[in-house]
Formats: sequence, structure tokens, C-alpha cells
Amino acid sequence: MLIQRNCNQSLREKIKELRKHDHAFPLLVEADAKTLDLTMEGIRLLPILPPLNVNPMRGKKPTEDA
Repeated sequence: MLIQRNCNQSLREKIKELRKHDHAFPLLVEADAKTLDLTMEGIRLLPILPPLNVNPMRGKKPTEDA
């Protein structure tokens, strides 16, 4: 009886964990879709950016072994 009770408790905990993941999956899909939308918007906007007026910083050149 004690073994069955422990097994049931373990199964309840697993179900609880699976429900957490079940709730998180739609949020992950929504976040992925938003990321894709923003990436596509950024690609669409790149050609209309004004030219950059930035000079690279002068300083010590990086070594090849770094």
C-alpha cells in the first residue's frame, strides 16, 4: 500500500510538471512568431536607413591569436 501511495504521488508530481510545460509551449510559440515578425520588419527597414556617419575607433589593432 505504501509503495502504491508513493508511486501515485510521483505520478501526480509528473502531471503537475507536464502541465507547466503545456502552459509554456504556447508562450514559446508566440515569442518565436514575434521574433520572426520583428526580424522581417528589420530586414524590410534596412534599405531606408540613413547612411551612418561613424568612424571606427583608432587604437591598438587586435592580434590574430586573441
